[in-house]
Amino acid sequence: EVRAVVLTNLLLLSVAYLIWAAGAAYVGKRLPRRDWPWWLIAALVIAAIYFTVWQPDLRMRIVLQGAGIALFYGLAARALATGGVARYPARYLFSLALVVHGLFTATLRPWLLSQSADLNPSTNILPALVGLESMIFFILLSLGIVLLVIEHIAHQLRMQAENDGLTNVFNRRAFFALLEKACSQSNRSGTPLAVLLIDLDHFKQVNDTWGHRCGDDVLRSFVHCTSSMIRSEDVMGRLGGEEFSVFLPDTTLAQARVIAERIRQACADDQVASSGQLIRYTVSVGVARYQVNELPEAVMHRADQV
Repeated sequence: EVRAVVLTNLLLLSVAYLIWAAGAAYVGKRLPRRDWPWWLIAALVIAAIYFTVWQPDLRMRIVLQGAGIALFYGLAARALATGGVARYPARYLFSLALVVHGLFTATLRPWLLSQSADLNPSTNILPALVGLESMIFFILLSLGIVLLVIEHIAHQLRMQAENDGLTNVFNRRAFFALLEKACSQSNRSGTPLAVLLIDLDHFKQVNDTWGHRCGDDVLRSFVHCTSSMIRSEDVMGRLGGEEFSVFLPDTTLAQARVIAERIRQACADDQVASSGQLIRYTVSVGVARYQVNELPEAVMHRADQV
C-alpha cells in the first residue's frame, strides 16, 4: 500500500507541476529558478507516507494531495491565460478546465469523500462521482492539448502570412492593412498620425561588397536599432528590399521629426559585425502627417517626397 500511495501522489503532483511548466513555456514565460515545487512535492509525498503508516488517515492524504494539485493547476492557468480571449480562446478554455478541476480536487472531492465512512466504490456512489470527474477532466485535458496545438499552428501560419521572414516586422500587405485602420481611427478621434518612410542608403553596395548574407545582417540590425527608438504602439513594416516604414499613432509632425532624427543618428552610430567585418550604414527618413480622409498611399507618397 505504501508503494502505491507514493507512486500515486508522486505521479499526480508531478503531472500537475509539469503542466504548469509546459503552460508557461507555451506562452514564452519562464518559471522562477527555484526548486521549491520539487521540495513541496517531496513534502507532500512524505506526508502521505506518514498518514499511511504511522497515523492512517485517508481523508488527510486526499486533502493534502488535492491542495498541491490545485496549487500547480492554478499557477498553470494563470500562466496560460494571456493574450486575450478573442485571439487565444483555447488558452482560456484550457485554463478554465484547470481551475475547475483544481477547485474540485481541493474542496469538493474531500467533502464528498467525508460524507460517508464507506469509501468502497462498489457500495458508495460518492467515490464513483469523484472518479467520473477525474475521467472527464483528463478527457478535457487531452482535447485542450489538441486545441492548443491547433491554435499554435494557426498563430504560426498567421505570423508567416503577416510578417517578413527575414526581419520579423510586418510585411507590406499587413502593414498597409494596419495603416488603413490607423487612418480610420485618426479620422474618428481627430488624433494626429505620423508616418516615417525609411530607406537604407546605397544598400546595393553593401550586398555587392560584402555579400547578401552580410546585407541580411545589416537589415536585421537596422530593424533592431529602429525598434529600440519607437514605442510599443508604433508599427513597423518592410515594404520591400531596403525600404521600411513606421507609423506613429497620436504623434504630431514635429514629434515625428524628432523620432526620425533619433533613428537616423542611431543607425549612423550602429556597427554590424558580420563575417568578420564591421559594417556601417546610414538611412534616409521621410516624414509626413496624415491628413483627414487621406488614403494611406497618399501619405506614404508625401513622406517619400520629403
